[in-house]
Amino acid sequence: MTQNVADPVVQGMLQGKINQGNELAIDISIHPDSQLNHQYHGIKQEALITGLGNMLENAIESVKHNQEEEKQITIFFTDLGDDVVMEVDDSGPGITEEDATYIFEQGYSTKEKENGGTGLALSRHIVRQAGGEIMLEEGEMGGACFVMIIPKNGGNIDE
Repeated sequence: MTQNVADPVVQGMLQGKINQGNELAIDISIHPDSQLNHQYHGIKQEALITGLGNMLENAIESVKHNQEEEKQITIFFTDLGDDVVMEVDDSGPGITEEDATYIFEQGYSTKEKENGGTGLALSRHIVRQAGGEIMLEEGEMGGACFVMIIPKNGGNIDE
């Protein structure tokens, strides 16, 4: 992973989530074409870590009750061009159209947990503060696919 991710903070977070997945028999893989040489600081680094960590935590929650061979999460990232793009695709049940309408609202959750519905709202808020966006797209694995885009330059006062 160290050859694909230059930032040690991002490396550590990814390794921690991969280890968490291993403990739950979840196959978390990084797409072989993924590359992240750009390193953020300040609010953009915070946005990247918060957003990616939340996307991965939601994916883990989504697939952990699947049959073992169906517990899959794929991570793709690139920093080609003007933005860093992070994508987390999972083999979970996905998100209904109705839920997709509210998924980024504070307090809204598809989970049966008390005090849920904070992660995606917080992630979207901080990613937008950094000049970026986080969105739900149709995935290739049958579940949810979240994409986060954060510009390398501009978009915030903490360059």
